[in-house]
Amino acid sequence: MSDSLKLSDNHRLLIRYTIPTLEAPPTDQPQESRPGYIRTARLLLRPIEDTDAPALFALQTHPDVARYQDGRKRYELQDAIDFIPTIQSGIRNNRWHYWAIALRDAPDALIGNISLWHIVPEDHVAELGFELLPAYHRQGLMLEAAQATLQYAQAQLGIIRFEAYTRARNRASIGLLRRLGFAFDSCVDEEISPRHEEGGEVVLYTY
Repeated sequence: MSDSLKLSDNHRLLIRYTIPTLEAPPTDQPQESRPGYIRTARLLLRPIEDTDAPALFALQTHPDVARYQDGRKRYELQDAIDFIPTIQSGIRNNRWHYWAIALRDAPDALIGNISLWHIVPEDHVAELGFELLPAYHRQGLMLEAAQATLQYAQAQLGIIRFEAYTRARNRASIGLLRRLGFAFDSCVDEEISPRHEEGGEVVLYTY
């Protein structure tokens, strides 16, 4: 959703502090109660695994997801395979937060992702990013995942201000942000993030 850090052509990162490490749990601990996992009524937000690469590739190359992203037309399965270790390394080194989204009754099947980037602790600010397979749209699932992520960020990281970048014509993302309580802040300078032929300019929403 965000036009940011070039890990997947849609995230920007500025880290200036250390996020508390999420330690690996005992193997006999129930999966959904382990550190690093967030459980909601219908979802499990969990660490991304190497085996998620095909599902991540399918998500990020889906026409309704890729249409608002730069560079996705050149995105290959190997890009998803390479992306996952980068994310895992950043999590281990306390650089960002990133969760695979799965249904609680199908925890191994990635249907989306949600993340916290661009965390500035002295300003208590973080950037929210998310993607969800269109088959799971209009069911309130991303709203559920985002609410849980924002609550986690507030309670565990002390974040009080959230930013989210999207395209001006991405009505689904804008609608979700408004439901979460975000409001339009500004348009991003086109010299920083050029206008997208289909999605229009990048816009900033804040909470």
